[in-house]
Amino acid sequence: MGEIKSQQIGLFNGAVTDKKRGRAAFEAGDFEAARYYFNKAQALDPCLSDLSLLQNVANLLSELIQKNGRSKTGLIRSWKTLVATRCRGEISAREFALAERPLCQLLLQKISEKDVGYLDGREQSLHIGYCYLVLNDFRQAHHLILDYLTTYQLFDARLWGYLGDCAWQLEWYDEARLDYLRALFIDPMRLDYEKLAYPDLKNLYRELKMTYPDEAVAESLIPIFGWLNGLFTIPQQDGVMRQYVARKHWQQRGTLPLTNLERYRRFAQCLFLDQSRLQPSIDFELRIEMQQLAPKLFQQYLNKL
Repeated sequence: MGEIKSQQIGLFNGAVTDKKRGRAAFEAGDFEAARYYFNKAQALDPCLSDLSLLQNVANLLSELIQKNGRSKTGLIRSWKTLVATRCRGEISAREFALAERPLCQLLLQKISEKDVGYLDGREQSLHIGYCYLVLNDFRQAHHLILDYLTTYQLFDARLWGYLGDCAWQLEWYDEARLDYLRALFIDPMRLDYEKLAYPDLKNLYRELKMTYPDEAVAESLIPIFGWLNGLFTIPQQDGVMRQYVARKHWQQRGTLPLTNLERYRRFAQCLFLDQSRLQPSIDFELRIEMQQLAPKLFQQYLNKL
């Protein structure tokens, strides 16, 4: 009996060792070696924690690398395929997060001094700062994203969202709230909500998704309910952000919003402009427009003031 128990312990220890070796190979980007060790571990102990998950991800990455190669272009193509696979619901959020870490690690080994922004050029889907964010190097990610935003492209909602994630992880909470504020009032449908580091904002997103079947409508309401719920405040200012929202609002003047999405986006613009005004006098035209766009939301707005 003791001998059998000793053999079982030996098999379990061997499986754990092989899993660790597989994980080390996986993190190093050697997906074939990772598959080999994960398969060995499964043969010894198929019930080992997370082993099936690791095998699935290693298999997926191995196939992507075989197809696209390990060049910078090939790795970007693999990352985009991974994103598309996640969007189709073919892999879980956990599988996606596990898979993109080694891809981003490999990509950063291929970059040059010329790579200061989006690694895929005009398509602008994969930013160098995002790679550092994925690898939890929040200071470097923050530095690269902020530098790009202030130098090249100030109104990139997705990057402002990632900057907020970096700031939140660094415990710069006041800055993070301002970053999320900018992102949401530039375009709430551009944020990466799965990666949101601000727990209350992420919970609001989930609640609105459950309430409103149309995801775009749910996202258009996040800046409104975010302000109503006190997740951030809108500073009184006449800076570039107010000018940007005012220009967007002016461009849509005279058009009648026909859909809920259009109405809520216009309402959010009005809310921002009303809250950020420097003058003590009320802009009654703005508030009349808010009331016409969404009477119930407008009442909630007045109750909050």
